[in-house]
Amino acid sequence: MKTRIALSLLIALTTVCAQRANAQQTKPSEELPKIEVGIDEMLTFSNNGPTLPGVGARLTYNLNRHFAVEGAAYFSPGNCQFCSGELTGFITQGMVGVKAGQRFKKFGLFVKARPGVINLSQSEFDLVPTGSSKGFPTGPFDESPFTFVTRSRTDFAMDVGGVLEIYAKKNFFLRFDTGLLIERVGSRTFHSFAFDETTGSFRPSPFKVPGSTIGHFQFTSGVGFRF
Repeated sequence: MKTRIALSLLIALTTVCAQRANAQQTKPSEELPKIEVGIDEMLTFSNNGPTLPGVGARLTYNLNRHFAVEGAAYFSPGNCQFCSGELTGFITQGMVGVKAGQRFKKFGLFVKARPGVINLSQSEFDLVPTGSSKGFPTGPFDESPFTFVTRSRTDFAMDVGGVLEIYAKKNFFLRFDTGLLIERVGSRTFHSFAFDETTGSFRPSPFKVPGSTIGHFQFTSGVGFRF
């Protein structure tokens, strides 16, 4: 009798332990949230001018714990000197690419590659004829033979570099990016005027600037939220 009772208790205990073990095995591990949004501050170091501050936002979709697709947009106000000898205004960047790396318990290390476009609001200038047939203005009310205008320019760009994420809380983290903004500037034609001594007037004098590739170091810091 005692043996039967002990055997029954052993079977019941074994069944309970087996159910608990099975439940632990089938319980899904904590998954990484798929969506992340962030707010960034940016510093762009121009090659021959001041350091340019900017602000921006990013949206990330985590494919898994190692790979993500993300897009970012940044804006920097004025006084850019990306191209020596040219006027440049506001800088707007739009990038979409991938982030890949390793996540640890408290931090993550990644590399990023994000192609996109960059727009400079006043990067090109031209001298446009006004239709005046006069040479040099001789008085304050004389019409100039040409006027100075500026235009925006949009170029292909690539943002490559490294990313450090610090996981302060489950759904909140700090992010620091360092890298290179590579801008491909295409060839373009500007217009100037040359004075013709024979006619005493100005004539158009276009000149072409060849394309070039420019690299600028960028540092970005910001916060992120997971959903």
